[in-house]
Amino acid sequence: MPSYTTGELVRLNPEAAEAAAQGFTKSGANAQQCGVDLTNVLAPLEGTWGQKSEAGRDCFAKKKELSGYLQNLIEIIDLTATTIRKNTEDGLATDKLIARNFDGGSSSMAG
Repeated sequence: MPSYTTGELVRLNPEAAEAAAQGFTKSGANAQQCGVDLTNVLAPLEGTWGQKSEAGRDCFAKKKELSGYLQNLIEIIDLTATTIRKNTEDGLATDKLIARNFDGGSSSMAG
């Protein structure tokens, strides 16, 4: 596993960062839709098989557990997209500040 440290230098590519953030956002939405689809497909069985059968009760207990894991995953995915965007904004702002130190404060770097 890589060891991340502060002061790491990277070249910012806002377009690539936004594309990655959008990919995470779409993945989160897809995961959420899978949870909805699973709930909808199993709903007709919950009142019958899910009540009367030990296997059915176990199935729905596991589905509830899975739904919790899925919600946690969606939250992590959303946080990752937000973090990518925030870190890119912060990096661009830092680049502008650093550039001002080298050009006497007249930098107008596009960002």
